[in-house]
Amino acid sequence: ASTLRGRGIPRRLAPPPPGHAAPPFVQPLLLNATSLASLRELTFDFLSDDALVAFRSVADRSLMLRAARISGTKDRLSDPDDALVVLLSKLGDNLEEFAFSVEVDAPM
Repeated sequence: ASTLRGRGIPRRLAPPPPGHAAPPFVQPLLLNATSLASLRELTFDFLSDDALVAFRSVADRSLMLRAARISGTKDRLSDPDDALVVLLSKLGDNLEEFAFSVEVDAPM
């Protein structure tokens, strides 16, 4: 076993198949997380226009979440009302709890 130590195989990640490439500036983990059929609860902080691109690519009513808590800030979301519509359209019939909050900067 000691003779095999240090003899690794060079590895390289293959590019994603066509149609599964991540949109620019979106973490691939988000795309994979939204495709998990067994996902029942989601807490997603820091929602932004860039992250919303990944949610838009998910089929309508395909997320079978029981609870979803999503938040973001107004400076990262150009249209919070549109973001809410997009998110609600992706959620299935199992939803029992939903929270959506957007922090805004208050003038002082």
